[in-house]
Amino acid sequence: MNLHRKTIKAYTLVEVLIYVGLTSTLMIVIVSLVTFLLQNRVKSQTINEVESQGTILMQQITKMISNARGIDSPASGTSANSLTLDVYNSSNDPTVIFLNGSELQITEGVQAPITLTSNKVSLNQVSFTNSGAATTNGSVKITFTLSYNNPGNLQEFNYQQIFYGSASINYQ
Repeated sequence: MNLHRKTIKAYTLVEVLIYVGLTSTLMIVIVSLVTFLLQNRVKSQTINEVESQGTILMQQITKMISNARGIDSPASGTSANSLTLDVYNSSNDPTVIFLNGSELQITEGVQAPITLTSNKVSLNQVSFTNSGAATTNGSVKITFTLSYNNPGNLQEFNYQQIFYGSASINYQ
């Protein structure tokens, strides 16, 4: 009688442990990489939001100054956290740009204040310096600090930037 024994090919316990260890290590590396990439994506979005909001805000302010007739406040050579402009349109005169809490707002004439900043960012400080001489139409240096709102105090949402600009009145 010729009995053929079937040989069953199986892994030893050591081989199984090595494969499980290698697979686990590979999974940890992949999960860590994905987590790192997602955190960097969120940080990039946060930085982009602050920078784009700051750029838009600076453009709006400098355009209002350029199109004004004169600067009522602050006086020449002084700084303040609000800016009062003498504008051509009498229904919008005066135009006042001011800090209200953590928002930059504008009032035109007797109209209700309009918020210029989005709810995603906070304006920490603003300074308007009237650097124009008494014999000129006026020039204003603008400085403000914008930060991303981060109620959970998460590291990837911590970002702030200081913006600098200036504008001169183009009134002839």
